[in-house]
Amino acid sequence: SDGFEGLAESLYALFREENFGTSHKTHILDKFILEYLNNLGILPSIRGYYYLYDAIFFKIEHLKELVPITKNLYPYIAKKYDTTPNKVERAIRHAIVSAWQRYDNKFFDDIFSVLEGRKPTNNEFICAIAVKIVNDLQNYIFQQNSLVCIIHLVMFAFLLIRNILLHLLHIC
Repeated sequence: SDGFEGLAESLYALFREENFGTSHKTHILDKFILEYLNNLGILPSIRGYYYLYDAIFFKIEHLKELVPITKNLYPYIAKKYDTTPNKVERAIRHAIVSAWQRYDNKFFDDIFSVLEGRKPTNNEFICAIAVKIVNDLQNYIFQQNSLVCIIHLVMFAFLLIRNILLHLLHIC
């Protein structure tokens, strides 16, 4: 009986909310951002890649706030990398333009279809990617919560079967 309960508890512990703490959420967010940049053809070798990564991360953290990118975002990133806000803006624009000029993937069209073929501004690009990632993260979290519900059902089934077997053994 301890085997079933131990297994069920171990499975449950893997997906308990505490295990999706800040560092895990940051890791997941990091993976999502890097995957999106890669899918859009923006690679670490492109000037502006790391600035764009930080801009998207910053935007996700402040999604509900209206954060002016020229007054807040570019200076924040510039300070982090010991450069100027103008260089940050130009490097981000370069990354977006280089991806836009050589893109021919459905991924780009799905995110920026509302622009009807027009290249996104830095702000449009950062905001669109941030919103898309947040939506995908919500789906990911929903899937994880669904998994937790399944684990609860499996635990319940194990315990129910155990109790039925114990009851039958006591009757016999």
